[in-house]
Amino acid sequence: MSTVPPPAPTGPAPATTGAHVWPVSGRTG
Repeated sequence: MSTVPPPAPTGPAPATTGAHVWPVSGRTG
């Protein structure tokens, strides 16, 4: 969780920012 601090505050809208947070975090799979 320490490596993924951005998705934490964006919990309520993971599907909206997910496309921007996943690739940035390196979670393309």
